Amino acid sequence: CLICVPLADALSAAAGTVPNRFIRARVAQIRQDVSDGAVLSKSVEASGVFPPMLIAMIASGEAGGRLGDSLERAAKDQAASLKATVTTIVALVEPAVLLVMGGIVMLSEGHLQIDQAATRQLRKYVRSGGLDRDAQTAVAPDCHLGQTLGLRSGQRSKRISPC
Repeated sequence: CLICVPLADALSAAAGTVPNRFIRARVAQIRQDVSDGAVLSKSVEASGVFPPMLIAMIASGEAGGRLGDSLERAAKDQAASLKATVTTIVALVEPAVLLVMGGIVMLSEGHLQIDQAATRQLRKYVRSGGLDRDAQTAVAPDCHLGQTLGLRSGQRSKRISPC
């Protein structure tokens, strides 16, 4: 081997790089078990946090005396699996984000159309003589004087409802 590192030291180094505390504790336990003479594949299996394929690859590498090569292959397989999972998640989330954005645009456009319709309605009332000059409020021609559209002169409203 080009660079040989004792398995217990490699497991200690690996445990130090794992950000997840739960898995870090399991790797530290595996290191302790291996230091006590346990077989790596059995210790990894007992931890309960690693996938069965990884455990099988470790067992195969131990049996064939090629643990390093087996772990390299397992690392490549795990990386490919992670990449596939991320690609799938992105493919599923992207249409959902587009739907949400489309919904927001649709709602804002609808709100804009309501504002434009309200403005046209108010102009119609004002042009038809529905402006009570004394009260300075817009009044629908068919409404009683006290029932106004709720707009004071110079103010804007987003809603206009007839009497």
